[in-house]
Amino acid sequence: QTVLGYNFRHNSDGSLLGEEKLSDSMEDMTSRPATSARKLPFIMKKFMSGISTVGDPICFLFDDVQWASKSDLDLLHAMMTSAKNPFLFIFTCRPLANDHPFQAVIDANRATEISLSSLQRNAVRSLVVSTLNIDSPDESTDELCSYILASTGGNPFYIRYQLLSLQERGLMKFNDATSSWTWRMDSIRNSRPDDGVVALITNKIKKLTSLTQTCLKICSCLERTELLFLGVLLKEMIFLEKPNNTMAPLADYEYEDFARDSISSALDEGLLVEKSEGWLTFSHPIVNEACYSLVDPSERDEYHLNIGRVLFCHVGRFLHPIQYPSMTRPKRRSSWASGDEKEELEQRCFFTYAVQFARGYKLIIDDKERISTAKIFLVAGDSSKKASGYAEAYYFYSRGQDLLTPTDWTRHYDLCVEITTGCAETASIIGLIDEMRLSLKAIHDNCREKGPLLSAYLIEVRFLFARHEVKESFRIGMQALELAGYHFSRKASWKTILMLAKTRSMMRKKSHLILEMPIIRDKETISILSLLLIMISVSLDENRRAVPMITMSAIQLSMARGISPSMASSLAFFGTLLVRFGFK
Repeated sequence: QTVLGYNFRHNSDGSLLGEEKLSDSMEDMTSRPATSARKLPFIMKKFMSGISTVGDPICFLFDDVQWASKSDLDLLHAMMTSAKNPFLFIFTCRPLANDHPFQAVIDANRATEISLSSLQRNAVRSLVVSTLNIDSPDESTDELCSYILASTGGNPFYIRYQLLSLQERGLMKFNDATSSWTWRMDSIRNSRPDDGVVALITNKIKKLTSLTQTCLKICSCLERTELLFLGVLLKEMIFLEKPNNTMAPLADYEYEDFARDSISSALDEGLLVEKSEGWLTFSHPIVNEACYSLVDPSERDEYHLNIGRVLFCHVGRFLHPIQYPSMTRPKRRSSWASGDEKEELEQRCFFTYAVQFARGYKLIIDDKERISTAKIFLVAGDSSKKASGYAEAYYFYSRGQDLLTPTDWTRHYDLCVEITTGCAETASIIGLIDEMRLSLKAIHDNCREKGPLLSAYLIEVRFLFARHEVKESFRIGMQALELAGYHFSRKASWKTILMLAKTRSMMRKKSHLILEMPIIRDKETISILSLLLIMISVSLDENRRAVPMITMSAIQLSMARGISPSMASSLAFFGTLLVRFGFK
């Protein structure tokens, strides 16, 4: 299979060549940042508590909140609720829809909304006079300002591009003799009116070279663009648009330079801005919109998919240390990322091509590429979930689920189980009830092993308990525990006291060995322990007599198998039981 001039070879198992190595590296690079991300809300609360002791009022400014994800807003909410000192939080954003997640943050806090209107006539006049350096404004100036106000609606960003458009079309000229700008209002009024600022910027972009336009189209598809990856993408997109192109191959170290040379005119025109960290961004979202409009709407999905394919194909080769010819360049470039920076770069690139695949996955028809892409979505979903980005995780899981077919439950059973379970879990957390139930039904219909079925039951029990449907949650939970081999009586008896005494005796003998116990890796055991833990909480509301037996079952299983995330909570419940029954 040939894509963008590169031969994609497949292993015997149907995966893309090199995919196993990439998957291993992707798990490594996502696990460490994800662990830190889970701690971030807690760290932020500690930080807010610490600076609250300063005494002086503190102001925070957050710009462009309309782009914030749900996980971002959850972090902001944690900051706001932890603030004790006089704090002022200022958020700037564009007009929001009523169902935008940020509306919930506004409603939950005492927020004062300030709507910024467009510039009024006097402000537009002052801006135009200042921009054109007019010493003595006259009637002609007032007419020009009225025209600018009418055509731009008073938007400062639009005013700048309208003035540039008039100058580029020859309707406004600089007089060297008088060192001033001149114009004829009758010519301006009779000229073809512009279609808005996007059209103004688009016309400006079309005057650039085709190479620079291709750069801008690529950048408009990406949230942020690394120069290295832009160089790789640029070369391959040139091949895609012009298959007969005879451009000489580039050495590894030449891609960044190639990208920088290609975007120089866009930087000079103020369309792009290069950050000190070595990545590019647009000077304004309107510029991004104008550049994206250059991509034919009917071809956008394919364009995104091709970007994902190229990055997937090259990421492994370009993220390893680059060796340079000894006579031409130093062996290691001073700006090349290493250590933690390299891991961060790997993670950004992975999510970049994962998002691009997600934008064009519906066009994938080859079975081998379809399964490889589903595996990418699985890793992206797992990483997002570990970082508490549940909406983002569902975005990837659901697309991976869309790629799977009924026959894949036979040929790629483990992949189907993991994606479907992830989709059900994240859907339950973000409140997509119908989607959760469809995923759970798929698990019950296609799985016969205990592990996946117990995970499905656990998701449903947690969901029902969170919705205060305690009775149904208890019923399903007990059904799941029976599947795991546990049978509990609804009534407390002398057996409860006997089992408690035996468990206490076992804990006395083995408690000093807890820290030396192995970490449980078996997914089925982890699911059982998690199910036992949630059922303790459910039973406290529905049937407290079942609490002792469930708690001791969790303790005995933990002591027999090893340490798990639920062990600490189980020990806490066990200690409470000892006190309740009078043990010392």
